[in-house]
Amino acid sequence: MRNATDRGIAPLSQLRQLNPEVEAVVILSPDGALESVDADAEIIDALGPILTTLLTMADRASKELGRGALDQFIVRGGRGLVVAQDLFGGRLLAVIARRGGRLGLLLDDVSACAAQLEHVAA
Repeated sequence: MRNATDRGIAPLSQLRQLNPEVEAVVILSPDGALESVDADAEIIDALGPILTTLLTMADRASKELGRGALDQFIVRGGRGLVVAQDLFGGRLLAVIARRGGRLGLLLDDVSACAAQLEHVAA
């Protein structure tokens, strides 16, 4: 595992421990840099650019379709999920999970992690 910074690492690690399907948890800064990472080394380098692109597209779709400000998005593939949620100050919390977990439980865990991170930042 590699940590971009120590800020917010405890809630990220707790999320990985609570949900065994979670492979990576990331906080992305407003400019697309990885602020905090709890992930296996082989996927870290790809996370920043991919998540930035996903965020840009999801934010644009939300606005252009009249759905308001982007709060959360989910990408489901054959091997798992990416769940991303808006955080304080334009940051993004993103979770990469293997297939097989319960989506509702994962969404609840991501929301709880986001709330914990916002509390820590306050």
